[in-house]
Amino acid sequence: MRKKILFIITALNGGGAERVLINILRYLDYNLYDVDLCLLFQEGVFLPDVDKRVKVYSVYSAKSLLYKLHRKFYQYIGSVFFLSGRIRKTICQNYDTIVSFAEGTSLQFHQFILDKGNRHVTWVHTDFINNHWTGHLYKRGDEEIAYKNMHEIVFVSKDAQLQFNHCFPTINIQQRVIYNLIDTELIRKEAEREKPKKRKFTIVAVGRLVEAKRFDRLINVCGMLKQNHYDVDTWIIGEGHLRNELEDQIKELHLQDNVFLLGFKNPPYAYMREADLFVSTSDVEGYPLVVCEAMTLGLPIVATKITGPMELLENNRYGLLVEKKEEDILGAILQMLKDETKYKFYKGQSFMKSTEFKVDAVLEEIYSVI
Repeated sequence: MRKKILFIITALNGGGAERVLINILRYLDYNLYDVDLCLLFQEGVFLPDVDKRVKVYSVYSAKSLLYKLHRKFYQYIGSVFFLSGRIRKTICQNYDTIVSFAEGTSLQFHQFILDKGNRHVTWVHTDFINNHWTGHLYKRGDEEIAYKNMHEIVFVSKDAQLQFNHCFPTINIQQRVIYNLIDTELIRKEAEREKPKKRKFTIVAVGRLVEAKRFDRLINVCGMLKQNHYDVDTWIIGEGHLRNELEDQIKELHLQDNVFLLGFKNPPYAYMREADLFVSTSDVEGYPLVVCEAMTLGLPIVATKITGPMELLENNRYGLLVEKKEEDILGAILQMLKDETKYKFYKGQSFMKSTEFKVDAVLEEIYSVI
């Protein structure tokens, strides 16, 4: 008899956690599992990519006035009556395992249907010390209670686990680390779909245009490259609410001919493969899927010294780790530009690291959790 599994996630916007979940749903063995997906908001660029064997439910059609009213009722009065009632009306059946696949609202709504699952698991993708962004969603103490109601917590990196336990030292339930599922064969195959035109040495960066990714920092570095007479193009792939602000920054620095906001690409792999260097200037990452994808395509990596990249790049073994200062990022990029031996070394190291990404091994770990 097949086990019934429910995954909960806020929406299917163009982020790493959402893409990982789409990959998991693609590869699950549907002879063993009946799988449902509960979206808190029925929106996101990855909606068409959900496996057709998965039944999709949505709690709200979007972040509507109704949702905002329900949340304010909780924030100001302390009652979860409306938030809880909404998901309980949506999810009427029982499951063997319920998985909230992200921190924040996914976990918050998960706790409202604890009686509908025999086992409860939640995923943590973020660095809770440097990016405890979920705190504002909960009344004091409620987030800790929600985690304590789980049977197991899964972390996407060892550092994410350490940061979490530093923030929540009293949570004493089963934990494990499962790295993100990376399908190297599919990534390389999809990278062959098209061949974007490249004019010169090209830096590529991928992610949502949001504060945590710090693309403003990368654009400033591109300005410094131009000031130092380095003729380099930069492709930034992704979409988000900071687009207008970043466009203004590009104009102010007179970089319209060097820095290009290419928007969301699904998938972005052809552009990544065609580029020469992958740069991540984020302030926070859990276990950055896009860095793994860049390695799969043999791109040398420059990344800020934060949780996920530090674990992946292993003290500069597989890429250059730098402090968040723009001068340090510039210095690392210049090393790749000027030192051909170092560039080729890290290109090879990237590809070597990608051989560790095994779909079957990650799936077996996921099966053991659900």
